[in-house]
Amino acid sequence: MTGGPHLAYTVAVDPPGSGGHRTMAKLLGLSLARTLFTGDFLIFRNTPEPIFLVERKGIEEIYIETPKLEGHENAEEAWCWKYRVREQVQEWLDRAAAVGTPYDKVLFLDADSLVLRNLDHLLSRFGATQRMRMGHRIPCMAAPHRRPDH
Repeated sequence: MTGGPHLAYTVAVDPPGSGGHRTMAKLLGLSLARTLFTGDFLIFRNTPEPIFLVERKGIEEIYIETPKLEGHENAEEAWCWKYRVREQVQEWLDRAAAVGTPYDKVLFLDADSLVLRNLDHLLSRFGATQRMRMGHRIPCMAAPHRRPDH
């Protein structure tokens, strides 16, 4: 934990024998690092093997136990894990605040995202620095010509 101003996280939940979400989470983490994201990035994974074999500064992996998620009938179960890790994210926020490095903003990034430019300015753009509650959403940041009100 480097104690950057922002915390981003993703969930890489794969069925047994598959590694697609792990690969996407790895690419997401590398894209955040490449764009010099100043915050920390958490990856929640359901496989005991680490995604990064070499430790990366600002990237932490947390193992979560899940039931066997095979087939389409369990796809919705896998999708729910981005909400179920809320308690672990809150624990991470509490630990950071206890050591004097609280996060200002928390951002969930879907594992199939790829960051092309630094996100820091988007996260620091809205209001004064304050610790945000879990579940708070940032207002629409679409270009003015794409906003529903224009």
